[in-house]
Amino acid sequence: MIGIIRTVMIAGFIHFSSSILFAQSYRDIYTGGQKILHSSNIITENKEPILRKSVDSLGTRLANIQPAIKYNKYTDKIYLCDGATPFIYIVDSDFCAVKVFDNFGQGPGEVRKVTYINFDSKGNCILSDFANYKLVYYDINLEKLLNEYKYQLGIRFYYYTGGFAYNSKDELIIYHSAPDSLLIVLDKSGKKIRTIGKPLPLDITHWLFHYNELKIAVDEDDNIYCVFFGNPIIRKYDRNGSLKNEINYMYVDSSITVFINDRVNYIQNEYEKRKNDNRTFLKYNFIKSFSMDKNYIYIVFNDVEADVKKFNTIYVFNKDDYRLKKIIYINENFHIHAIDASADYIYAYSARNLLKIIK
Repeated sequence: MIGIIRTVMIAGFIHFSSSILFAQSYRDIYTGGQKILHSSNIITENKEPILRKSVDSLGTRLANIQPAIKYNKYTDKIYLCDGATPFIYIVDSDFCAVKVFDNFGQGPGEVRKVTYINFDSKGNCILSDFANYKLVYYDINLEKLLNEYKYQLGIRFYYYTGGFAYNSKDELIIYHSAPDSLLIVLDKSGKKIRTIGKPLPLDITHWLFHYNELKIAVDEDDNIYCVFFGNPIIRKYDRNGSLKNEINYMYVDSSITVFINDRVNYIQNEYEKRKNDNRTFLKYNFIKSFSMDKNYIYIVFNDVEADVKKFNTIYVFNKDDYRLKKIIYINENFHIHAIDASADYIYAYSARNLLKIIK
């Protein structure tokens, strides 16, 4: 695999940029991808979950439209939502039911479609409500309403899970897809503090605004990691919002290169089918889910062929240099939709089961 590599200086850091030709009639996408990181020392593991429990056994009413799973280290509990209902199911680390949050409505603190949940530095909960176009901030027990944020930050943000996170100062960082910035930072009161980053250039009209949609994670040093869904790109910003590096993970491993090429060809073919009847709006993601711990980034890719084995493969990247460290194959009969990592485990939410996997 040959890439066109060049370096530029950004905020004092060496920054690698590559131009990748995706498919005929597509533009060249300029990313900040590092040099090719192919490695012959990638570990491959086949893992059996140490715990598997049917979602139905919890008595849940989750619709599995856009499921999300999130581990709260402050309570040692796992939170589940589906993007189509107002419910948040809380289970312990053995997947025993603890609580169901159900506050349906359109008033203060009420929700209709919860797409994601995240936590501040004290374990307080913030959840996104797609139907009411707002973020709702609750205490650690999901009982006391602390605040609501109903900004027109780009409504399409609410389609995706994971587009917001807190830093150590409890500043809320949100993907908002503005023409001149990528992220917006709010204080506890909801006041805008600053913006961060520039969107990827968009001239593929049939991808529209989804081209920049992403998921956010913040590490212990308040570095901000942005994993794009519609592009094979990971960006890292420091606590001040300066871009530290950017990678196109298409070049990290040959299997990922093949996967990305298959995905792009699929999108291109779909576009050709639709362009004559004005059905040219496409929203197709390269990744299914993303999580991060102290040392690693975990990604589940969105497979073109809907192959169960491929859907249940977790790619583990070093957080510092983005090298592919490990490929984990999970023994599960249903597609894994979402993952989240604790210090010792990977928790996964498949179409039918909750899984607990030792790292």
